[in-house]
Amino acid sequence: METKPQKNPKIYIALNKPVDYSVSTDGEQNLLVSDLIIKENYAGNYNKDLNAKDYFINAPDKDSEGLAILTNDQGASAWFARLYCEYELTIGRPLIRDAKKVLEAGMNIDGEFFPGIKIKREFNKGKRTIITINLKGKETRIRRMFGRLGYNISIIRRTKIGKLKLGTLPVGKWQLAKKEEVV
Repeated sequence: METKPQKNPKIYIALNKPVDYSVSTDGEQNLLVSDLIIKENYAGNYNKDLNAKDYFINAPDKDSEGLAILTNDQGASAWFARLYCEYELTIGRPLIRDAKKVLEAGMNIDGEFFPGIKIKREFNKGKRTIITINLKGKETRIRRMFGRLGYNISIIRRTKIGKLKLGTLPVGKWQLAKKEEVV
């Protein structure tokens, strides 16, 4: 009796990516996001090693932290591009009303138009302001837009991708997720 080879199940991993980890080496000696996917970093009990080296990764850039998704689902890149992400930003001073209007309307920087950012919440905490925004696309434009308006961002933390929230997952730890939790 012949047995059919089992198809590899689709795996989705939610990771709280630390600053300084990147998706690829780009010829440098970078710390890789995929190197964090070891059983010792699982948030709970998990005794299986996963080789995430060839997984598709949707992660904040090297200078940012927060929720990253890794998957062996080859079709993921198409639906990742359509998802909104939520970020918490920390800036060194309050966001003035005029700057908020410009950020929400979008702006031209060096001949390139950057679409507006949806600002959900602002929280002034002493000399810092924490802002929650929704964004579709690369978060690298956040630094450029705020920088053009004279704001220095000290922290960018991705807190949500699609429906999946970072929650209380510790930095550097990961857990399994389901596609339905994301899209």
